[in-house]
Amino acid sequence: MIAPVDFRPFPGRRLRRVSRAEADLARALRIRARLEALAPAAFELGRKIGLGGATMSLARVEARAVEELRQAFPGAWRFAVLADPLAGRRGFLALQGRFLEVMEERLDLSPKERERGRDGLLGWMACQGLAAMGETLAGWRFCGLADSAGEIGRQCRGSERLALAWIRISAGFAPGFAVWLEDEESLGRAVPGPAPELAEEVPLSFALRLGRVELAAREAGGLRCGDVVLFQPEPGDGRTLSCGGLRLRGTVEGCEFRLRDWSLETQGAAMENMNETMGQGMEAAVLEGLPVPVTIDAGTVQLTVGELSALRCGDVIVLGDLLLAPVNVRAGSRLIGRGELVDVDGRRGVRLLQVYLTGESHADAA
Repeated sequence: MIAPVDFRPFPGRRLRRVSRAEADLARALRIRARLEALAPAAFELGRKIGLGGATMSLARVEARAVEELRQAFPGAWRFAVLADPLAGRRGFLALQGRFLEVMEERLDLSPKERERGRDGLLGWMACQGLAAMGETLAGWRFCGLADSAGEIGRQCRGSERLALAWIRISAGFAPGFAVWLEDEESLGRAVPGPAPELAEEVPLSFALRLGRVELAAREAGGLRCGDVVLFQPEPGDGRTLSCGGLRLRGTVEGCEFRLRDWSLETQGAAMENMNETMGQGMEAAVLEGLPVPVTIDAGTVQLTVGELSALRCGDVIVLGDLLLAPVNVRAGSRLIGRGELVDVDGRRGVRLLQVYLTGESHADAA
């Protein structure tokens, strides 16, 4: 008897749908850029308080109606009020009460001092954050504290919704949250961010290098269909994606390339003064024996400049069906042939199926 199979949906829980309005709010907040600017100061601030440094990451951005603020902030939350008088903008920084409680314990405040100390701590943290942001929030000022989410709602009567950026904080104890709130009316006065540079959309072709070999110029120029080019594979289990002098090194797992490190190689050569006897030219036999570096790659993958600038070690580049594509043989930057991988007595090689060299000897090579 065959046991019934229990089918379950994937993923196990439905992901929350993000509306276009919420995406627009997130774009207007520009919260990721602000967090990147604030991260070093947050770490130093946590160290000063005695928490061993603090780290932050963006958890989510959502839109909430003003009347839903009490529901969004249950329990003990504290709110700092900030404003940019010149731009007519206002925002609020909400912090979970347990963060302040941990800080109070570090400061060893008496019960009578804790209420005043709690407000002072939040104000001090808000001012430290504004100072750390520098030009990013140059016009913003700390304006005091709000006692509850209801008071924030009363200050935002001209708007129906607020944007909430939830920021996960880890600082020597169980992770908690801080939240940046800004209403629609205030966001409407925000100066649009700079348009993305045109260069970010420029595509770059990276070749997945399999190995290389040096051939004499006469050998490279005499390649024909059916010839086998033996090559030295890349050392170890590493692989390289190359574009000009840029090298992305990593490992290939299935159809994915996991980035490990990168380097930029600059090449240059100085022309020395030639002897007068060289004026008649070099002998053909000498030129035909010059070594030509030949590289073998498994096709190319496209990345834009913007995608490239966002890459970090450990990130994955999807290769797709790149590994199933014909193998390219290049002399320098020129494609001279395509073929298939073969094994010749334990050595790796490429059997040429197409040759892209001109001349009478290659008239039948296409």
